[in-house]
Amino acid sequence: RRRAAATRGEVLGQRLLALASDRIDELSAFTLAEESVTLPLELEAFLRDIGTQVASYPDASGVEILFDIDMRLPAVLRLDGLRLRQVVVSLLANAIRVAAGGIVVLRVERLEDPEEAGKVAIRWSVQDNGPGIQPSQLAGLFEGRAQDDDGRGMGLSVSQYVARSLGTQITVASVPGYGATFSFDLVVGQDVLAGAFGESLRCEMLEGTRVLLVAGAAQPTEHTLALLTTLGYSAESASAAAVQAKLQAAAEHGNPFGVVVLNTVDFPEGLEPFLDGVRKAGATGVITRTVAMVGHLQELQRALPASAQGRVEGLLLKPYTPRMLVEALSGVVLAGDSTASLSDGSVSLAGMRVLLAEPQPVSRQVVGRLLLRAGCQLFAVETAEDLRSQVEMRAGAFDVVLADADLCMQVGFATLRSGGGNGLAPLPRPPLVCMSASKGPLMLHGLSAGEVTHVLQKPVDPAKLLAVLEDLRAGAG
Repeated sequence: RRRAAATRGEVLGQRLLALASDRIDELSAFTLAEESVTLPLELEAFLRDIGTQVASYPDASGVEILFDIDMRLPAVLRLDGLRLRQVVVSLLANAIRVAAGGIVVLRVERLEDPEEAGKVAIRWSVQDNGPGIQPSQLAGLFEGRAQDDDGRGMGLSVSQYVARSLGTQITVASVPGYGATFSFDLVVGQDVLAGAFGESLRCEMLEGTRVLLVAGAAQPTEHTLALLTTLGYSAESASAAAVQAKLQAAAEHGNPFGVVVLNTVDFPEGLEPFLDGVRKAGATGVITRTVAMVGHLQELQRALPASAQGRVEGLLLKPYTPRMLVEALSGVVLAGDSTASLSDGSVSLAGMRVLLAEPQPVSRQVVGRLLLRAGCQLFAVETAEDLRSQVEMRAGAFDVVLADADLCMQVGFATLRSGGGNGLAPLPRPPLVCMSASKGPLMLHGLSAGEVTHVLQKPVDPAKLLAVLEDLRAGAG
């Protein structure tokens, strides 16, 4: 009996530890400041941050997390971003917990504008396809008196408390057996000058690029296909078994696909046989590159041996934003042979000394290759610390600084434009060209103060980049 009791105690202890582990991230986040703080919030950065956080949760393994984002939303909001993050992350964590092996959708949509000038109404919804909630459990769900069968009650009561501090409240709609949707509406400020969230996502050089999406689970496939079409790509889908034939048929009709996009979870037996089929189709004249959507790098390692991972040209980490999808596609398309035509001698920047600061490997490769083809002397760094070091000690060694906006803001525009100094004499001030996903308030301030010479929207249009560098060179001459 003692041994049985000890065993039961161990099992109970393990269950309590597992529950605590699941809740600790969620509950430790709810530490409210005494007063709400309204600050500019870049929507793209916010979505990427919460995506990275929730994808790391143990329960997220096997769950497809989708971002459905209204392109008409402002790129920069004004609100208490910390409290918003606490509510959204908590709702996502609850949905992930109950949707084991299922789908969770974060939907952010713009509602009819309120009468108050400069404000925008936004609905945030988190939908899961879990077991749903019984009507008898709904009444006390947000008060912590009741919990559904998956233990959501306590976290939701705290989420509701934070939501009310933002001037809203969470509502729930659920049909048992068909999942649940938790929503709240916010009226917040916006930075009109920063433009819309979907602005500049279209790259003229890539519009019409043929993309073949490997069909998997119905909702993720439909979501990605619709997004690709919205972004200006010519997108179709096909089952994994039909991809090779579809690639060959497209090539024979003179309208080949440029990119194949796949989801690694749809290939439990591994990717190599599928990639062999893509390569065979390529032998008929199709130049096709592959982008793999992965929840984490271990997913790719399971699907493809390390020795063969070079056969996947691009990675798209899930959950992804529309801009992340564009960056992945532009990276593999522009990094290929097509880049040669962008600088075939008609644009010559021979000898122009460029300091390139870009944290993303694919973007660094694409932009760096373009600059080298144009004849530039290139020096590349990937961190704010390295960027600061170069401009402080070697500013006079560069004709232009081409830097990612986040790195610029970490270092400070004034530091970059002062040219630093070595303690002996002031150094020349190289022009600063920033590459930014959106024109946030700090970026606009840098432009108005003359600290930023040009801003290029990401993904960077190669023709526009070369034109800017040509103008700078002509001005210096």
